[in-house]
Amino acid sequence: MTQIDYEAAVLLQEQIRPNIFSWLSREVRDWISGKFILAAAVNPVIELAPAPADAPSWHQSRVRTSLILIGGPAYNAAAGHYQDQDGAHFAFVRGPDGVRWCARSLRGRTPGDPGIIESRAVGQELGFVQRIIRKDTGAYITMCAGTGAGATLASAEWLSRNYRQLHRRCRSGEYGIMLAFVGVTDPHRRFSGEFSTTVLDRMFDGRRDP
Repeated sequence: MTQIDYEAAVLLQEQIRPNIFSWLSREVRDWISGKFILAAAVNPVIELAPAPADAPSWHQSRVRTSLILIGGPAYNAAAGHYQDQDGAHFAFVRGPDGVRWCARSLRGRTPGDPGIIESRAVGQELGFVQRIIRKDTGAYITMCAGTGAGATLASAEWLSRNYRQLHRRCRSGEYGIMLAFVGVTDPHRRFSGEFSTTVLDRMFDGRRDP
């Protein structure tokens, strides 16, 4: 795991964990949880993705667990598994040269459209934020990944700023957002926020949002 990927995980963990109940005493929290079913605390755990050889058993032990996956398939075997599942909106694939990464739209394509979105070949880094729902267990799988570590962190920052809007727009469904970043590979520009972000594509429940 790179430091930048870990920073992305901590960023999203901190967005999920804090809530108004943390201000209350333990006795009040216990009373509230007995009265209102939605008052349960959420404390997501950060763990390393499995090695490719261990991935099958790892997935089997988490079939009912909602997951947030950080990083693309080059480093995260779990992300590679789920981006190939039914319902995924986007996937990172090798480009025509077999080396560089680009993105492919998996849903909402017109006939004959390969759905390829170029990345570094056209001077940009790509990132996606997408959520799918397991058909067998109903678990939510959220993926946040980029064509590089900087784009992954920038995608996590975008999700942390926009997850409330996504929740209002697609409360219990699936969504996919494709992002393009310019300047995000420069550490100074990345940490000072001086890079540009463009939303290239948006899909909600498999339908493209113009």
